[in-house]
Amino acid sequence: MIEAAKTIADRFPDVCFAVPLAEPGFREAITAGLTGNELPLTIVETERFLMFRGMTTALSASGTATLELALLGVPAVIVYRTSALTYRIGKRLASVPCIGLPNLVAGRKFLPELIQDECRPEAMAREVGGLLADERRREELVATCRGLRGVLAGTGPSEAVVEMIAQNAGAVWG
Repeated sequence: MIEAAKTIADRFPDVCFAVPLAEPGFREAITAGLTGNELPLTIVETERFLMFRGMTTALSASGTATLELALLGVPAVIVYRTSALTYRIGKRLASVPCIGLPNLVAGRKFLPELIQDECRPEAMAREVGGLLADERRREELVATCRGLRGVLAGTGPSEAVVEMIAQNAGAVWG
């Protein structure tokens, strides 16, 4: 992701990057991995929903963060890469058209996904750059992302997820 971020920063000089920490214990390893890069970058330990809300777009590993971003109206480029063996096993066990939670909830692939061999720095930079450059497309994706709130509304676990994110997001939920 660092190489992709460098390419994006070269193309969009006003861009700023943020890395949310899932666990404070990861700070040392993340900081070590980022040392020496001349990127405008902040590591965020708290208030990640507030940070998400201020984002134009995101590059996010597949997982719950992609759904959190989408529910807050942030279109993300979803990336995922694992070992070749794990990927082959997963492909045989799971028959899904996409892997990003927002795409699965929507029932269609509306957010870009770069999986396995497609998950390369130049592809990440191209996709994120496309979202930064195309305001109309980005706004369409924002609307689709926010529309997922309605899809997940109702009773049961999905409503609980939306409610949990809304409560944690507080005023930024808007």
